Amino acid sequence: MENLAAWVKSNVKDDTYRVEGNTICVQFTSAAESGQPSKEGACLCPFVESKPAGLSPTCCFCSVGYVKVMHEMRLGRPVEVELLDSVLKGGKRCRFKITVA
Repeated sequence: MENLAAWVKSNVKDDTYRVEGNTICVQFTSAAESGQPSKEGACLCPFVESKPAGLSPTCCFCSVGYVKVMHEMRLGRPVEVELLDSVLKGGKRCRFKITVA
């Protein structure tokens, strides 16, 4: 966690990725594939971009799993991920709280 916190402090110049003790706060603001910034209110999920009718905000739990696996691999230990907000739920950005065990 100390190495990650140091990397974030040196490389992240906004509020999109914060480390506070054993908690990490993440906000999606750009597409993973391209790194290009997105507008507020734009969902970055490729499935959602195809705009299937009647799509439920429960689809966002797929991103919870993605964030969980990505951070467990990076940190080498279990994490819990909470979806704080998402575009499909009416938010401006998808936001997650990660608690490291």
